[in-house]
Amino acid sequence: MDVHTPSKHSLTASKHAVCLPVELVKAVRSLELSRIKTNHSLYFLDMIVSRLLIKKLQPDVYSPMGAKFLRKQFNSRYREWLSVLISEGVVECDNDYAEFRRKSLGYRISPSIVTNWADLEVVSLTNIDAFQPSESDRPYFQGLLDFLKTIEIDYSVLSSLIDNELPVENGSLNFKRYSWYRSIRLLQSGVVRASMSPVNDRLNTNFTNMPSILVEHIMKSNNLVEIDAKNSQFAILANMIKAKVNDDFVTDAICGVLYERLADKLDCSREEAKDLVMKTIYSKHYHDNKTKRIMTRLYPESMAIIEKYKRKSSNRELAIAMQQKESEIYIDGVLRKLHEIGVPAISKHDSIIFHRRDLKTVESVIRDTLETMDIQLELKVPNS
Repeated sequence: MDVHTPSKHSLTASKHAVCLPVELVKAVRSLELSRIKTNHSLYFLDMIVSRLLIKKLQPDVYSPMGAKFLRKQFNSRYREWLSVLISEGVVECDNDYAEFRRKSLGYRISPSIVTNWADLEVVSLTNIDAFQPSESDRPYFQGLLDFLKTIEIDYSVLSSLIDNELPVENGSLNFKRYSWYRSIRLLQSGVVRASMSPVNDRLNTNFTNMPSILVEHIMKSNNLVEIDAKNSQFAILANMIKAKVNDDFVTDAICGVLYERLADKLDCSREEAKDLVMKTIYSKHYHDNKTKRIMTRLYPESMAIIEKYKRKSSNRELAIAMQQKESEIYIDGVLRKLHEIGVPAISKHDSIIFHRRDLKTVESVIRDTLETMDIQLELKVPNS
């Protein structure tokens, strides 16, 4: 049984590591570059795929990277190894550069190189600076290490779950499989990450973007549970504007019935209503659709404030403001306190995951935090 029980030694994150398809790693090593240039090449390729994963794009899409950025990430001699990657057909460049429209050259891994995105290798890059948490991130990084020491993960089961959920059809490439496998292979190799996003203050860890089906198995096998809030994102938005409005949006969102009410008005399922609300709230202010018109009739004051905010800033800024408030609650408030009192726990954006034995303590910390911040949320608390 491939059971990995994290230890102090394996969870030091002492080296920077990348996770790439075996075929790609072999292709780079076959170029017989120096050790440093080989590691720079692998790091560059990992940067390409990481950007694609974040944007949920496919591997045939070019990833723009300017010369100034590459010099900062590597050094002024980056062209020495990059030109070899291109000339040997490992990397392709779109040769599309335009200063006036701020378009940098784009790079992608040559489509013919990788035929199996699930056969991966984790490579430690000794010449690349290791991940070192900032002073502000350090408590969360240590908290993640402490949590991992309390659980066991059977990676063979996780692999089977991925294969069952994302079977390879007709030998076609499946970049999603790579994303899922990458999330467990890095953790299995002891590569641990915990850092706050400088954009939205969200805490990003190995578990943040791990597929729910894998997290659920880890939780079940370790008797872990979670607490989150009903329609959390819009309940948080309701708390942000509650002092300025007097319509039913605040009540419906905080009480966790927003999606149900709109599902009734839109004559669709709750999940469909959730998707429509997301698209409407996060759309540009000038977009118009049936959902927006219905929401405006139901919640005139709230929608007016939301639209005014988006006209003044942008729909992206609204999403960031909500994520920052979410982080203020769950990370700065709840998770920090749990770590301070020695309760092993992790966050997954708007939820806290922990051992069932700590249920009463965690619930108490969450409710105390909400009360202190004057935040009203309808919590989803598991049975003790």
